[in-house]
Amino acid sequence: MKLSEQTLDILKNYSTINSNFYCGGGKTLRTISIMKNILAEASIDEDLPEFGLYDLSEFLSTVSLYDKPNLDFEDTHVTITNGAGTNVQTKYYFASKDILTVADKDVTLPDGEVNFSLTKEILNKILKAGSVLQVSDIILKCDGDSVKLGVFDKNNPTSNSHMITLEDMDTSVEYEFYFKIENLKMIPDNYEVSISSGGAAHFTSNKVEYWIALESESNYG
Repeated sequence: MKLSEQTLDILKNYSTINSNFYCGGGKTLRTISIMKNILAEASIDEDLPEFGLYDLSEFLSTVSLYDKPNLDFEDTHVTITNGAGTNVQTKYYFASKDILTVADKDVTLPDGEVNFSLTKEILNKILKAGSVLQVSDIILKCDGDSVKLGVFDKNNPTSNSHMITLEDMDTSVEYEFYFKIENLKMIPDNYEVSISSGGAAHFTSNKVEYWIALESESNYG
């Protein structure tokens, strides 16, 4: 079996959310952070077997040793080669499900009160600004007149900040939704965002979905 570039990109992204990984089999890849505040799910073309990896980054680095990696999944391990007739191969052994953080429950959220489109450009600008200013928080705020998305340090009243006013947003209800920048470990893409005052946001793109917990200071209405 050969993994597509999109599947490898998804797995690379998942390795930033959780160092270990469990695949339940089939054409769906899921992961969840150790703190259970980030969940990701994606549909892929490959039909994978059930297996677990203790160190996903190490596994991906092993796969990258091959120009055209072919993966032969067996019960206890996967054999990686460059295809038939090769004289080089790697056996990479699986980890037991019992020692892994497993995302085996479906997420059910109430309908979001705030829904909007987040472009790849704006997402990248926000994350870059957070890195430049060395701040840790993201805020989506409606003050009744406009909706702004930006970065700052919510624990520092004189914090540097970077704010972008979002166009075509409903401003009829005031709210403040907070995220930790470190939790937005998403593949750069355009997303449809739905935020529930119940405490989570749902980010959906053509490739992958993320459910990310809001910080406790968030409020709506």
